[in-house]
Amino acid sequence: MLTDQEKRLEDKFSYFWNEGLGKEFKDWANVNPNLSEFETYDDLFVEYDTIGDQIVLDAFKNDSFSEIMKNLSKEDDQSLPNDVKNLLSQMEDTPEWVNQNLLKLGTQLSQRSGLTGLVVLRNFSLLGGYYYSSLTKPLIFTGSLEKGAKQRLFYTLSFWIDVNRIETDAKKTRLYACLKTRLIHSASRLMILKDKTKWDPGISGIPINIMDMVATSIGFTLYFLYGLKKLNLSFTNEEELGVFHLWKYVTWQLGVPAELIPNNKQEAVNFFYYWTHKQELPNEDSIKLANALLDENTNLSLIKSDFINKNIRSIHGSVANYLLDKQTKTDLQIPETRFKNLIIGLLKTGSYLFSKGSTANQIQKGNEAHQLVLNDYKGP
Repeated sequence: MLTDQEKRLEDKFSYFWNEGLGKEFKDWANVNPNLSEFETYDDLFVEYDTIGDQIVLDAFKNDSFSEIMKNLSKEDDQSLPNDVKNLLSQMEDTPEWVNQNLLKLGTQLSQRSGLTGLVVLRNFSLLGGYYYSSLTKPLIFTGSLEKGAKQRLFYTLSFWIDVNRIETDAKKTRLYACLKTRLIHSASRLMILKDKTKWDPGISGIPINIMDMVATSIGFTLYFLYGLKKLNLSFTNEEELGVFHLWKYVTWQLGVPAELIPNNKQEAVNFFYYWTHKQELPNEDSIKLANALLDENTNLSLIKSDFINKNIRSIHGSVANYLLDKQTKTDLQIPETRFKNLIIGLLKTGSYLFSKGSTANQIQKGNEAHQLVLNDYKGP
């Protein structure tokens, strides 16, 4: 006999995969997931990046963590401790499975996605992730809610831009971005687990565990690509595989075993089906994070119209309402938006016309848009 809590979890899981967004994912990937395929994965919710944690633990003891992060920000490897240098060297050693052509195609699509890509990342990938309390708990425990949505957007977009480079120094930029993020994850995990009365690993698993890291990568792949598709920004099958390959490489650099990371949308949907079955209900913090994101309405210098900037919340709200399913919107208390159909229609038309230009022009314009928005979020 299921408890009321378990019954609600089963109902929400069933809705998501039979009527909601999960059904759309299944139809798009043409798969029928099966939980039995992942029976051996249960223990991975308590697996984490032990190498990164040991480095940070030693840095805390030596009071050198801040200095390490400063040197990583300057990409100065000469001043790093030996254990950090060793990890950097391991991450820099490209695995045999990495396909450089797919990496290039993945980064090109991300760059040419321009403003469409940013509204999808913000109002679908990030906002959709807030539905899952296992992903929001670490943000709450590390004070991210108090720091504000604008700062979260800046750091997320900064990382996304850094790993999506194709310039000559792209590999180095990606490497240092991943190592900084990896050590921040370890520092956050150690800080959270310091007080077992507030975070019980027996109930919540290990914060920022291996499984949650894979789920996070799905936000940057499955959600991102499906959002682009629904907003009429076209891409090839090879570009689609390129995005998955890029994030397999990035997630591997963040400390996740390569064999766990999806190679394509079929594998991503199958994994996500299993992962969502293990998740708790969204909580009050999920609602707070979602609404803080919707209420963040920084004027974008890319948009020259004062009228549009004054109504930027309507654009974000329209995209969220269009891409997220009814259950997610209800549970996160995302309000309906006036003129949603008109706004989405304009976005679709703009995306369609933009994606008909030359690839080189799209990449140039897309890059410019990304940098301008990043500077807007950074502020003075």
